[in-house]
Amino acid sequence: MDEFRKHSVEFYDNMLLDGAKLAPEEKLFSYKGVLYPATICCAETLTALETFEARRDDVILTGYPKTGTHWLDKILNNVVDIGAKYTEEEKNKRIDIENELAMPPRLEFVHADKLKMMEKLPSRRIIVTHLTPDTLPKSIFKNKAKVSSQILYTSLQDTL
Repeated sequence: MDEFRKHSVEFYDNMLLDGAKLAPEEKLFSYKGVLYPATICCAETLTALETFEARRDDVILTGYPKTGTHWLDKILNNVVDIGAKYTEEEKNKRIDIENELAMPPRLEFVHADKLKMMEKLPSRRIIVTHLTPDTLPKSIFKNKAKVSSQILYTSLQDTL
């Protein structure tokens, strides 16, 4: 199992263990009227996102959970890797930062202190999120980052 996948599995295992310890009323928290899962994101991160600085060449992939976001993220990363002429140093830097993040850049899953680390990722950053447009960092729209809202039609049973 590659290092990235190992980090992802560890992240989700810890999330499930943490969730099992919480009382039902502690598993969700409200931020600006929207409920979020307390085991994978926190109000501190959502507050820090208000100052997150998007770049003009960022690609922001948005979509509802369980609708193929991860699958589309992998395809998009492969397309960018093939098309971009990254040096070996740039590739290694990206891999090191993503391993430190322990997850691919997902805006709402990254702890507030790690948002600064995301800013160090070399361009073109592909940032995936399940946040709604009104909760995305304002800099995404101000700096005219490329936003792709995906709607993949899957079985209704998969998303419930």
